[in-house]
Amino acid sequence: MRVLHFLSGGQAGGIEILCREIGEKSTHRNGFCFLSYGGEIYEQMTGFGHTTYPLYRSGKKWSFKKLVKILEIAKGYDIVVAHHEDPFLELYFLLTVFIRRIPGVRYVHSCYNDEVQFDTDKVKRAFKRMMRQWSLFAASRIIFVSEAGKKSCEEGYRFNERKSRIIYNGVAEKYLIEGEDHQIKIREPVEILYVGRLAAIKGLDILLKAIARLKEKCRVHLSLVGDGDQRQFLERLAGKLQLTWKEGIAEGCDVTFYGVQTDIVPFLKRAMLFVYPSICQEVFGLSIVEAMAFGIPCIGNCVGGIPEVIGNGRNGFLTKTTDVDGMYDAIKRLLEIMENKEVFQDMSDGAKRTAQCFGIEKTCKTLDREIEKLVMVKSN
Repeated sequence: MRVLHFLSGGQAGGIEILCREIGEKSTHRNGFCFLSYGGEIYEQMTGFGHTTYPLYRSGKKWSFKKLVKILEIAKGYDIVVAHHEDPFLELYFLLTVFIRRIPGVRYVHSCYNDEVQFDTDKVKRAFKRMMRQWSLFAASRIIFVSEAGKKSCEEGYRFNERKSRIIYNGVAEKYLIEGEDHQIKIREPVEILYVGRLAAIKGLDILLKAIARLKEKCRVHLSLVGDGDQRQFLERLAGKLQLTWKEGIAEGCDVTFYGVQTDIVPFLKRAMLFVYPSICQEVFGLSIVEAMAFGIPCIGNCVGGIPEVIGNGRNGFLTKTTDVDGMYDAIKRLLEIMENKEVFQDMSDGAKRTAQCFGIEKTCKTLDREIEKLVMVKSN
């Protein structure tokens, strides 16, 4: 079975990492088109020997030249899968499905009822909405990565319920293996970890303000792994909050900015708790599961699909409110639990059990079965 995946780019993110793992674990022959830009994951996948097509080198987001190349590539595939939320990607997807007459799978990696993430420009917003609806109509199968994602789509768009499936994103096998025997060492300063983009919708300003309040009660250190357009703003905010910060050095400061890291295992082995302060309707949160694989209790806001992963008192805590008070209270509550080693160990074990439910092997096997069904239907 030959499967062609469309991605906007190959930077480090949940969708890109999922595609990298599909390339590793799927039993099918997978190809990956990077339409608008490259990045760390694209370089990794190319280095691993995966079939990659750097179409971002062929000009603008939309061009006839790029379309011709895509259609030529698609001749060698049985099915096409669209991943990112990009109207031009969806247009290429639509044209490929109709012109090449092959089944299309529309992956939904977002919550569509999240006003925070969408454009305020009415024309752009209308164009995106139109392309999204058409791609849902054109798809032979729609894959949602959480119940929250499906529910949000039902509220704003029309699609055939019989075409839809829920397949949770899967954590890479290496996390489950390396984290299986890992034991958290409780010490000071308490090591708090965040992995993800440094973007406004991630709520990192809330986290920094909560850390500043916690600093008055105990010694804590926050590691921020990732990069984004909010980097300089967060550095300035840390200074205003009288939090000392450094780049790439953990000792002697309150906050460390590590930038993008292709291997986060060393950070997971050092962390005592993981915080995901996103204020947008996160559809899933793969980095939460990666942390849980190492038995790290997690804290997140009660938004989107995060409550489908974090269970209060079982493997971490959900905040009661998506503000500084809510974040502060949740972290403080977990720090208090750390004082009781037995209770904390139970929560750590619960985190590992949760991670085992979201393995990439299960994700790839389920996705492969769905793709095989579609190709069989076409053949008949």
